[in-house]
Amino acid sequence: MTINIRTFPRAGLIGNPSDGFFGRTIAFTFDDFHVDLTLAESDQLELHQADVESVGFDNVEALIDAITRNGYGHHHGLLMATIKRFHQYIGMNNSISSRSSFSLKLISNIPFQLGFAGSSAIIIACLRALLVYYDVSIRPHALAKLALEVETEELGIAGGLQDRVVQVFHLVYMDFDQKLMSGRGYGEYQQLDPSCLPNLYVAYRPSLAEESGVYHHDLRQRFNEGEPAVIDAIEQWKALTLQSRDMMLKKETAGLGELMNQNFDLRASLYAIPPSSLAIINLARQVGATAKFTGSGGAVIGTYRDESMFQQLCEAFFPLGVVTFKPSVNQ
Repeated sequence: MTINIRTFPRAGLIGNPSDGFFGRTIAFTFDDFHVDLTLAESDQLELHQADVESVGFDNVEALIDAITRNGYGHHHGLLMATIKRFHQYIGMNNSISSRSSFSLKLISNIPFQLGFAGSSAIIIACLRALLVYYDVSIRPHALAKLALEVETEELGIAGGLQDRVVQVFHLVYMDFDQKLMSGRGYGEYQQLDPSCLPNLYVAYRPSLAEESGVYHHDLRQRFNEGEPAVIDAIEQWKALTLQSRDMMLKKETAGLGELMNQNFDLRASLYAIPPSSLAIINLARQVGATAKFTGSGGAVIGTYRDESMFQQLCEAFFPLGVVTFKPSVNQ
């Protein structure tokens, strides 16, 4: 048996920059980059990644024992944590198979730490391959929750459901209402039609990788402390997201770019934006385009009027070493 899975990066269109605050957000996946994961039957459990030394274990149980003794390390942590969490999941659901060995080969060209959620793409790819291999079915919202648990509970990475939900639903409106999250553990998700989107561009500088965890931690602490400015900002982000969804449903998105600008400006009022990132935002706006971050920092997404403006963007960004493209949104 050989199983091939491909997953994609995501870009946040609008909403609160981290979705762990009972907010709303709209995001999509796009296929300009991807994760390719191949699972094959094997006598041993083997993990292979490009430019990383491969590792092997006798079986899943031996992998979990190694994690217990030595932790995750740095190179294969995402795959190891996903296998461990999945094994616990199927154990709790009485679906353990005798297949305890396999090889995983991972190749990803998603730019790292630029706001494209590449780690979530890897985890979802691994989970989907394991679901097929073990012949286990899972509801979409449960798959997203399981992927989140890999990062938050296994690896201690701050985050919310957004990145994983987008991997499952692609272009989607998400409402993480507190009552829903407290009651059933997941929000309200509405898939949207990519044809309702305006002209979008994505821009990033490969050398501008930023660690999102610092931002998440700071904002979460301020949220937990009930800081009025943060609480008010989240309510404003929720309103902007709802307005954007309604525009998209009506296919009247001429004003969506301005809402995206407001989304970023609200963020900038709460948090010091690194000058190198702010320069990209400001340059885009000088050209006449709109601009905000795709995630917690690094890459930028915005709207442009026409092909002439897109070319102006490319020309303005080029001296800064910024890569600019039109994202191919997944259906």
